[in-house]
Amino acid sequence: MQVQPKQKGPNFVPGREIRIPETDKIVKAKFLNGKEPNWGAFTDSRKVLADWVTSPENPYFARAMADHLWSFFFGVSLLEPILEPNDDSPVTHPELIDMLAKELIAHKFDQKFLIRALVQTRAYQRSSGGPELATKEDYHLFLRMPIRSLTPEQIYDSIGVATHLRDQSSGYDPRFGNNPFAMNNTPRGEFLNKFGTQDRRYDPQTSILQALFMMNGKFMTERTKAEGNNEIKALAELDRPTGRKLRSMFYLILSRPPRAEELQRLAPYIESGGPTRNTVRAIEDVYWALLNSPEFLLNH
Repeated sequence: MQVQPKQKGPNFVPGREIRIPETDKIVKAKFLNGKEPNWGAFTDSRKVLADWVTSPENPYFARAMADHLWSFFFGVSLLEPILEPNDDSPVTHPELIDMLAKELIAHKFDQKFLIRALVQTRAYQRSSGGPELATKEDYHLFLRMPIRSLTPEQIYDSIGVATHLRDQSSGYDPRFGNNPFAMNNTPRGEFLNKFGTQDRRYDPQTSILQALFMMNGKFMTERTKAEGNNEIKALAELDRPTGRKLRSMFYLILSRPPRAEELQRLAPYIESGGPTRNTVRAIEDVYWALLNSPEFLLNH
């Protein structure tokens, strides 16, 4: 649709009416609910629109906001594909999304309120194991939590925490602010360039480039060597039983203690020094294996 040209002047306000293509019909601007805006005197059209978009009178904004947050935490939208309901893909839980939108409006669009409510639900706290008959097609029923891949940003930050990375460079430059295109030359930027955003977070896919980068890329090599990771160096020098060293590694990387079978398998490997007969290198190998494990890279 084309904007009907107007004579520009000091009080010129664009975008308040349009001409229907190939006709002489002029249509005044209205909100999506059919109501006409109250422009006021010389009011900025964009401000009027922005105020309505985030207004409780907008029947779409609260539902969209609630659904996006739901999709972020559950990996599956209540409108799948998100915000595009149709006869083949109807709203699976209309009462639920209406209730979430209503509560969001009542709490003045407080995201923290809705986040707290979502993570305390039984649906969110379910295991990914779930019923034996559950399949990927059943995720929209929320019988179990889907196994979701971490975002590239989450993977990088998690590796940074697990390896005590001191330079958590975010690519910030006062000349560019937080522009993501200005961070390509930072460690974080180079890492994120290797990973694409997943369209469906419950269906994790890893490219060959990403797998190779995680297995033997420069960044991972540096983070799993004693020369670049003080935690590995400290573990190697620590005068403690091997089992306690493994517990420290598991808590730091996987946030849990090792299982009995893991201790039985990994302790002899470290004590023998692995293929190189070098205890430090064996600790590096275990560190690398834990960082590349599905438990570290996936959620639930």
